[in-house]
Formats: sequence, C-alpha cells, structure tokens
Amino acid sequence: MLVRILVSVMFTLLEVPGVTLFAYAVVVVGRRGVSTRGQRIWGGLGRLSRTHFTAYFAVLGLAWSLAVHQFWFSRGERPFLIAAAVAGAVALVLLIGWLVALFRKPTDQITT
Repeated sequence: MLVRILVSVMFTLLEVPGVTLFAYAVVVVGRRGVSTRGQRIWGGLGRLSRTHFTAYFAVLGLAWSLAVHQFWFSRGERPFLIAAAVAGAVALVLLIGWLVALFRKPTDQITT
C-alpha cells in the first residue's frame, strides 16, 4: 500500500510541471498578456509573439502531461502506450528546442 502511494505521488510530481507550464502559458501569458521578454528562463523563446509563445509552451505542457498520464494509467494497453510514446516524443523535441534557445548566444541568431 505504501509503495503504491509513493509511486502515485512520484507520477503526480512528474505530471505537475506539464500542467503548470500549460497553465502559465495560457492563463498568464495568453490571457493576461504578461511579457516574457527579459526573463532568462525562456531564453530566445521569450522574444516570440504572445500567441507563438503561448502555443509553444501550451503544447509542450500538454504533451508532457499527456505522456506521463497515458503511461501511468494505460499500462499494458498497446494503443495507449503508442500514444504516450508519441506525446513523449513531441515533448522531448520541444524541450530540446527550449534548451537550445536557452543556451544559444545572442550572436547565434539567424537573420533574414
């Protein structure tokens, strides 16, 4: 019983960052219009328009949360594990893009 509770708490803690990121992107940035420019945590993605920023991080948060949720609640069911893997891949690609934008130097920007 204790092990099951600890595992449930672990998966809840894994799912919370996705939900939090989604809520921040949609409610704080998307609806209230809080500027993300100058906040170092977003890296170069902080300079995106409000709409693009909200879309990027809302999808990242939902994909992260969905991957954890599907993996936890649909263990043993092959179609749902495939859905969890796809959501996990989307979250991974967006997370890598965020890390690249975070550690990119301002001189590395592509100019058109």
